Amino acid sequence: CHWHLASRCCVLLLPLGSAMALVSSSRPTVQRRSHMQLRSVVLLVAAGLLLRGVLRYRDIVGDQGSDTGFVFYKISNLIQTVNASFPGAMPGQHVMDKALAQLDKYGIGKENSIFGQSCCPDEINSDAGHLPKLMATYYGHSFPLGGLGGAPFAGKTGFGAFSHHVPDNGHVVIVFGPHIGFSIDGDAGAFLRTGQAALSTACGA
Repeated sequence: CHWHLASRCCVLLLPLGSAMALVSSSRPTVQRRSHMQLRSVVLLVAAGLLLRGVLRYRDIVGDQGSDTGFVFYKISNLIQTVNASFPGAMPGQHVMDKALAQLDKYGIGKENSIFGQSCCPDEINSDAGHLPKLMATYYGHSFPLGGLGGAPFAGKTGFGAFSHHVPDNGHVVIVFGPHIGFSIDGDAGAFLRTGQAALSTACGA
């Protein structure tokens, strides 16, 4: 039930032989019906995450968490804190959908691209629903470039090796950026990990 964000996480386009360009964050033009369907999917995903958070929180706090209304109140406050700290924050699935819609405009798909990420190796970055995990699942692979804090520790040598794996006449797609966790009480930089009784830092680097 703890939020985890990829702060200022970006998708980088590197069409082979051309200049780098960042994916535009503008909303793609879609039909009204498609837009409503997307909103419905996002709401269903959010509801599922909230329910999972309630169940996990009740397991953690025991009797104190038996009041479901109390738990939803805490989660509601948490969401408000996240939105206040990161205006425009979106679920990972929503971010990926918007990014893929922009990539498609350039003819960039998983068949002609290689995916890499320069994100912190913190294990929570591979949790279901997080952008690096979603993108790696979509592309079917991921070339890790990042170290602690998301810094591209692979360096020039690592990026050179990565570039040699690009499909012929293909493209490179990279997700990069640091991450931050939020506790159920809205504490920025804190995260309750599975199997632990106390909060730990995220990102600790």
